[in-house]
Amino acid sequence: MYSGVQKRIIDKAPNATYVHCCAHNLNLVICDAAKSSSDALRFFETIQSIFNFFSSSAPRWALLAFGNETNDIRKKTLKKLCPTRWEARHKSLFALKERFVDVLKSLSMILLTSHKSDEKIVSKSLKNSMESFEFVLMICLWENILRSTQCVSKMLQSQKMNIQSACTFLDQAYQSISNLRDNFKDILNTAELICSKWNIPTDFKTKRQAFAKHYFDEVDGDRRLNTTKDNFKVKFFFPIIDTVLFQIRRRFEGLYEVAIQSRNDHKRPYHTEISNEAVNTKKTRMDIVNTRGFVKTATSLSNKVNWYYMKNIDNLTNYSSFLVTSKSDLIKLLKSLSTKNPIIYNLKLEATYDRPHVDNSAENRAFKTSAKEIFMDTDIEAKIDIDFTNLMSEEDTYTSKGSGFTLQSIDGLLLGVYKYTPMGGSSYIPLPNDIKNKKALINPQNTD
Repeated sequence: MYSGVQKRIIDKAPNATYVHCCAHNLNLVICDAAKSSSDALRFFETIQSIFNFFSSSAPRWALLAFGNETNDIRKKTLKKLCPTRWEARHKSLFALKERFVDVLKSLSMILLTSHKSDEKIVSKSLKNSMESFEFVLMICLWENILRSTQCVSKMLQSQKMNIQSACTFLDQAYQSISNLRDNFKDILNTAELICSKWNIPTDFKTKRQAFAKHYFDEVDGDRRLNTTKDNFKVKFFFPIIDTVLFQIRRRFEGLYEVAIQSRNDHKRPYHTEISNEAVNTKKTRMDIVNTRGFVKTATSLSNKVNWYYMKNIDNLTNYSSFLVTSKSDLIKLLKSLSTKNPIIYNLKLEATYDRPHVDNSAENRAFKTSAKEIFMDTDIEAKIDIDFTNLMSEEDTYTSKGSGFTLQSIDGLLLGVYKYTPMGGSSYIPLPNDIKNKKALINPQNTD
């Protein structure tokens, strides 16, 4: 059915992973977010209409450029919306945001002084669209989103870009937009500041609602909520941002898969800890712990991160034997720590290696596990078994490399525990009184 380059390569190399053009993929991410809402599409149409209105006439463009001054030209001019490269639209939105009051002044001037009916009609329509708090909120929202993606898009088009760096830049863009999701108040404050410069009301316009005709035996369900600040957050803010976040992960799955595979191919299965800080920290732990079992040795981040250490008191020389002896104490500790709230933990098996018949050749080695979540109903023992298997696998891989180092001593097992707060749901929005009084709609409110 398919006969493109991707299909032909997969026919000859079935294990090959297809990686799309990163810059083009990022452009499609923004495009998908804009298409998630019809209001977003109309918003960009209005932005383009404003540019077309001024750029199509030299007098209008001069009026916007100079204002009432004849010699002082504004440096920031309106930009045309790029029809294909969505991330490049940041320049257009940023220019309109900076010149927002100047544009409204020019539209008002045209509306008052122009003798052309068509020109007055268009200027009035654009002015009405801009004098909307919802429109200003859209400018502030999209300007922040496009700002986070524009720089990344430029970097992804560099000839010196590699897969690992591309993933790093994409992660930065993802984190930036993810942080934006929790900062709706900042966008709201910025929009209110812009509105205050032109005395635009910061409440949403109430539109007359049109209801479908219903009969006596039908449920009156044709009710739509007017747009408020909370409803704007639910109808536009969250869907647009969530679409961007989801599409970044979905469209770059192949890229991340290749990056992880490449990273694993070049990753050392052990960690050399020979810096002065690492050596001193380990020595401090060894001096603190003089009893069996896990002992709390340190905390950080206002007691959100706790460190526990189990020292090899019996001086066991076999990794399997040491891990077996620590298993019951480890499970018991993790169960007690996860009773009140979920936690994230990771393990680090510490040891000392040296070169036979070489003086002062001892070096610290550590084999680590990835962080894992534990909830009240988690099978902790199964997770620990997997972690121990991974630790032994890393040690076997290190030994098979033939580095010339041999095991001198197994020092201990370090446990890091972090408090974990899963993402919760959004806030409760009460029903309007006209709908609530009908007592025909259930609006649950969770208190947990």
